[in-house]
Amino acid sequence: MATEQTPATSGEKNEKKFDFAKNQNVILGALAAVLVLVIAFVGYQQYYLPTQNLEAQDAIFGAQEAFKAGKFNEALNGEVPNYVGFLAVANDYGSTQTGKLAHYYAGLSYLNLGDFDNAIAQLQQFDGDDLLIGAYALGALGDAYAEKGDMEKAIQYYKDAANHSENELSTPAFLLKSALALESKGNNKEAFEQLTKLDKNYPNFNAPSMDVETHLARLEQKQ
Repeated sequence: MATEQTPATSGEKNEKKFDFAKNQNVILGALAAVLVLVIAFVGYQQYYLPTQNLEAQDAIFGAQEAFKAGKFNEALNGEVPNYVGFLAVANDYGSTQTGKLAHYYAGLSYLNLGDFDNAIAQLQQFDGDDLLIGAYALGALGDAYAEKGDMEKAIQYYKDAANHSENELSTPAFLLKSALALESKGNNKEAFEQLTKLDKNYPNFNAPSMDVETHLARLEQKQ
């Protein structure tokens, strides 16, 4: 038998309703806080970062010139009082595109100096939008790990670099590096596959000190 329910009183109904008038200060305060955050974010993205990036471009110029001249220590640390180095630019302007690029240059500088651990640390902090530089950064990580004797990681980074953004410049170079690294580990079948992909998709690539067709034939015999 159904139980008869007692109708709610008008007082109970009012208690269940949301009292906007009572809570409007809280609501308006929350909306104002969100609006402030939105305005701050837009200002940061559209005004602060571009200004900071221009400053970073001026700051990094001297280090780039030192890098081009092969002065890697000076490029990293600067030459007082003429210019600051990549490390300072990365530290001071790390949120900008130029600051991120400074990590890439710092990594290459350490790589050229034979400091492979610091090269890896800097290259892993690089996070740029340029697809070509992104591929070269991954390839440089492969080089650093190869120099440390960690061929497994080197191979993976070379593969990542080859697949990062397919183009005529970086892709064939890292297909070749991955093939040579795989061969050094005795993985001749996969090395053959990588080199075949290079030969098929990038026939105009000139491998330094190597004839791709001859090397393919040698790898085929080794399988």
